[in-house]
Amino acid sequence: MGESPATVESATVNFDELTPEDEDKKEILRLLIRVLDENGQAVEGAQVTLVHPGTLSVSKAKTDLIGQCEFINLAHASYQLQVEKKGFSVARRDPVSVPETEAVEVTLNHYREVSDSVDVVYSPSSIDPSQTVSSESLDAREIVNLPYPTTRDVRNALPFLAGVVKDNNGHIHVNGSATYQTRDQLDGFNVTHPAGGTQRLRFSPDAVRSIQVVDSRYSAEYGKASGGIVNFTTATGDDQYRFSATNFIPSFQDRKGVHINAWTPRMNFSGPLRKGSAWFFLGLQGEYNLGVVRELPQGQDRNRAWRWNNLAKVQINLTPSNILTAGFLGNRYESDHLGLSRFDPLETTRRRRDQAYLVTLKRACSARRAHPVNHVTVRSAPQRHGCSRWPVGGRSEAEADKWTQSF
Repeated sequence: MGESPATVESATVNFDELTPEDEDKKEILRLLIRVLDENGQAVEGAQVTLVHPGTLSVSKAKTDLIGQCEFINLAHASYQLQVEKKGFSVARRDPVSVPETEAVEVTLNHYREVSDSVDVVYSPSSIDPSQTVSSESLDAREIVNLPYPTTRDVRNALPFLAGVVKDNNGHIHVNGSATYQTRDQLDGFNVTHPAGGTQRLRFSPDAVRSIQVVDSRYSAEYGKASGGIVNFTTATGDDQYRFSATNFIPSFQDRKGVHINAWTPRMNFSGPLRKGSAWFFLGLQGEYNLGVVRELPQGQDRNRAWRWNNLAKVQINLTPSNILTAGFLGNRYESDHLGLSRFDPLETTRRRRDQAYLVTLKRACSARRAHPVNHVTVRSAPQRHGCSRWPVGGRSEAEADKWTQSF
């Protein structure tokens, strides 16, 4: 259901300080603030600050689900407006004249560049009564800068958040809960494997804009996620073409000759399909590994394995309040001789083929002003997982282990 615009946290005007001339003008004046990102999507939870330059009185509010908040009981004056939220650059408007201005639309831009300078500012701890959930998060800059192992898998950054632990099998546990008790989300879509309860889909770390782990007091809409929610938010395109590439130089090994040891390239490409209304984003990631066993004879001593994943997204703003987003995530893994080692020769190994696909479609509609139903989101996300293992060494393919699941 929709929510009415947020109200201010403190009184805007101290009427005891008004001059006799202002007393005659005393009336209920309002100012509506609407906050959007660079793609026209509403920004929820943005901190809006309004400063009266004469009295230096400060009023604060947070935007609601449709990116709106409203200040009331304002005086005739020109105010200074500031809007900020973690992961976005700060936006300022000065002056904002009341009552000449009844509504202001502010655009917040996501951080996209990594800076070498760090500003350390002391901020006293405070309790935010509007924050009902208990959560921890990482933004894009922290994901890039944190020294976590195997950076091609963004799940390895999760243990940097309080209460998150990764076990020896690579599974994530939130506050001691079992893996199947945690709900994994990608851009709001449930990507937890329905059969095993694990997160098997992979996507490029460079495509992730933020990670949020919610461990208590979350909404009942998440169903049986008794352990917590891990939500991955990925990037979208904007009106500029952007390209990035990482790890395009492979590593080599000197084992029975010089060979490629591992190659893990990543690439992002985004831009406009139509400036101001439609954008695309592509996040590609590949992985190639060659294992050479010295103790085995030539021609029977190598196992090649490769993996790729592709995240593709398209956002179309049909109208400023009607946004359609479609996405596709594909995963595939292949290994020629799974389990090859000095004690397990070629004839005892298996060929393995894994694949997983996710198709997403979301349409969000919102009203610009208060309405009984001012925000509606429709989502659909079918999944398909498959795995095949064939024995090597002359045995029948009837012994193959195959399964495919669609959800």
